[in-house]
Amino acid sequence: MSANFRKAARLLLKVAISCGLLGWVLSKLPWSELVCQVMGLDIRWILAALCLLGFSTGLSTIRWQFLLAVQGIRLPLAGLFRLQMIGQFFNSFLLGSTGGDVVLIYYAAGHAPTNRTGVAVSVLADRLLGLAGLTWWVVAVVPFLPCRADTTVNLAATGAWLAGAAVLGLGAIACLLFTPAGRRWSHRFPDHMREGMHRVHEALGLHRGQPALLGASLLLAIAIPLAIVGVGWCLARAQGLAMPYPTLLGVLPLVLLVSSVPVSIGGLGTREGVVALLFPAYGLVEPAATATAVAFSLLWYLLNILWGAIGGIVYVNTRRAALASGLAPDQKG
Repeated sequence: MSANFRKAARLLLKVAISCGLLGWVLSKLPWSELVCQVMGLDIRWILAALCLLGFSTGLSTIRWQFLLAVQGIRLPLAGLFRLQMIGQFFNSFLLGSTGGDVVLIYYAAGHAPTNRTGVAVSVLADRLLGLAGLTWWVVAVVPFLPCRADTTVNLAATGAWLAGAAVLGLGAIACLLFTPAGRRWSHRFPDHMREGMHRVHEALGLHRGQPALLGASLLLAIAIPLAIVGVGWCLARAQGLAMPYPTLLGVLPLVLLVSSVPVSIGGLGTREGVVALLFPAYGLVEPAATATAVAFSLLWYLLNILWGAIGGIVYVNTRRAALASGLAPDQKG
């Protein structure tokens, strides 16, 4: 079985899961109520949510700039923000969950062609810190929230804890590579992988000499979900809902963690099912208001699609500028 066939099979499976879950959720909704939810939206709060999403992207860009600086790569914040926007475009409009990360590595490596490993490590560390920040708020808030006892809700919470454990496990592996013992451990890899592992180990080891940048990145990882939850709070206000921010601070990261498990396309279907399950359970909507919860989730998805479309405009302009100057993306800088 060829690698291309396996890749296509995994992609088709994700599409099937997304369509199946989304279809199952939508089949159980009162469509007239869902249409009323959409027609009654307050556009002012939608715009506020869009701006706040841009603000959280800006904070993520600063975190990535810190992680790049650890690798000795100094790039302007405005340029990195454009790259983040392009990555959002590919995450939103391409089938797959890692397309945006690959694009970030490709474009950023064009500005640091002699340190591609450092660029890749910075992107992967940024993704790991993002998941760790969500996990932090789930662990800190969810255990203290009143919840209607329900087996499926407990299963969803368990799924989030498992996702958090996976993040911690990846962090433990990174810490192992981070230490001097990691280089000795990397000798266990096959010969064709050993050189690459040595480069990764050296890139991770640079964090030991930059505690201030690493600490700032960790603080931003914890702070950024506050802005992301603010996006959700604005979307709730657009629906005319008064969702308590502290409750949303626990539940929304929980939703994002569960939907980040790579079994569907961009979390579509998974996210709607988890929202329909958890929002009533934690009192964010009334138990019978499943349509309200799903409308919130679809609004969240459409807002990210809109932000991705803006990233698409940035991408087209970037490509035009590269062609006009006669430079390919990997020849710049």
